[in-house]
Amino acid sequence: MVALYVYILEPWLPYKGCQKGSVFSLVPWLINAFIVLPLLGQGIAGLQALPLSGIIYFFIANWLFAIVLGILYERFKK
Repeated sequence: MVALYVYILEPWLPYKGCQKGSVFSLVPWLINAFIVLPLLGQGIAGLQALPLSGIIYFFIANWLFAIVLGILYERFKK
């Protein structure tokens, strides 16, 4: 996911680090929620296997990872 961010999406996103990370966080979450988990028989966003709190936890963890990625990449890309 880091390589996808650094080499493909980061140059095209018009925002600063934190905002770029927030926008980027939607990509893996949406892929997982609407493609991977349904293919595994867990329903959209894992509704058949996870409680709502688990879905929210996964979303927040993914979002925080991407924010840190955006901030650190912007700081150290020079």
